[in-house]
Amino acid sequence: MTKTKSPSADSAKPLVKALHQNGTVKETVKQSADELVVINAVLNHGIPDHAQTGDVAQALENTEIIEEKIQTSAQDLASVNKLLVTRFNKTFT
Repeated sequence: MTKTKSPSADSAKPLVKALHQNGTVKETVKQSADELVVINAVLNHGIPDHAQTGDVAQALENTEIIEEKIQTSAQDLASVNKLLVTRFNKTFT
């Protein structure tokens, strides 16, 4: 019967680094999304309705779309991080 070699601590280092980087990126993206929510609220309430036309209206709409994309990306990164942690635990613990 052949023994399978379990992964070493050295082989775990790149994955640990990737997990840390992914967590850092997730937090940065989440903070950016939170800041964009505030910016959008200020712009939507600070710019009178009669001025929210043309390029201004388009810019406001685009920032809302970008806000949603950033929030979705933060959630996706959180999911990826959970999967990586699960895989890491199964492989290295």
